[in-house]
Amino acid sequence: FNRISIPSWLSRNILGKLGHLRHLYLPLSDGISPKTRKLRFDGLGKLETLENFSNLWCEAKDLPQLINLQKLTLVVVGVYDDVKETMKNLSALALSSSSNLGYLGLSLVFYNLPGENVRELFWDYKSILQKLSISGRLPELAQLFENQPRNIMNNHVEESSIRITSLKLELSFLIDDPMPVLEKIPTLRDLE
Repeated sequence: FNRISIPSWLSRNILGKLGHLRHLYLPLSDGISPKTRKLRFDGLGKLETLENFSNLWCEAKDLPQLINLQKLTLVVVGVYDDVKETMKNLSALALSSSSNLGYLGLSLVFYNLPGENVRELFWDYKSILQKLSISGRLPELAQLFENQPRNIMNNHVEESSIRITSLKLELSFLIDDPMPVLEKIPTLRDLE
């Protein structure tokens, strides 16, 4: 197999036996945690595309082993500590010197969020992060794109390192107008 889509009824143990698999398109998660074990990705070292990875259904600790991934889209759902744990494993993959990751689509859904900490969750991947969706309360939007979390003077955004082409914000409860920040992201094409 070079490409496979996994139906939800399929055994969660089968993936490790597909060592030559290159492209994996998982079904979208329904937001409900599984009653059985999570999907494991050990043994999939040749995987180049992984879409719809969800921390609810997939074992996040397997992410750092997928160094041949070139494209990754993931949905990270839960309370802040669950989200932070998944993002730690994503960091291990994205920042690895042997990683080939060039495209990241990230959807964050927070149940309880200390808003000032959102930025630290995805800042390390700003050069490969092309699609970002955040559902949950946010601090000032400029804070998401700053190098220094406390240096938010004049809506400063280091635009040369931000590659986001698609941004979706839901239930953010932003107070300040986000447009002075968003207009400084030259690659942004889709805004919702």
